[in-house]
Amino acid sequence: MGKGDSKTSKKRDNLEAARTVRDALKGFERGEQEQILRWAAESLGINPQLSAPHPNPSRPAAAPSSPPQIPAATTTVAPTHKPVTDIATFVNEKNPQTDIQLATTIAYYYRFEAPDAERRNEIDSDVLRDACRLAGRPGRLVNPLTTLNNAHAGGYLDRGARGKFSINTVGENLVGMTLPANAAARKKAPKQK
Repeated sequence: MGKGDSKTSKKRDNLEAARTVRDALKGFERGEQEQILRWAAESLGINPQLSAPHPNPSRPAAAPSSPPQIPAATTTVAPTHKPVTDIATFVNEKNPQTDIQLATTIAYYYRFEAPDAERRNEIDSDVLRDACRLAGRPGRLVNPLTTLNNAHAGGYLDRGARGKFSINTVGENLVGMTLPANAAARKKAPKQK
């Protein structure tokens, strides 16, 4: 087998991997596909923002009329569904059942869903307490810092500076794909005529 055969085999393996990913994402909406790809990239230690603008020469040509979309430098990650600017509406839609789910939902809201002026990468106990009040759940958390620490221990939040927490890809998956829990059951249930 010559050197050229090795390169061809590697190229076929890469294309087969791309086909596998494509096939796995076929049943999802575009926003969900982008979110899943971002999670996969982050779990592999790849920064999707750095690798997205570089064209892949082995990729089949897309419709030339649509220019590549590059996110604006001032925005974080675009939400994968209709924008929700009200924390109460977002929390009610996600319907978190535990304090940890509530804290993770609030961290997700401030990271991805809040109006631009309110977005933040980290939350602390004061932000969590105020968010519970704004979400119509005042007094829900007896000790917000303990809840944040428990969400960190559960793998949904990463710890930052003292008392600061940020949502990680596991937490994003919980809020973006799992909550509300009954939504997954509704998607899988057969439609009745």
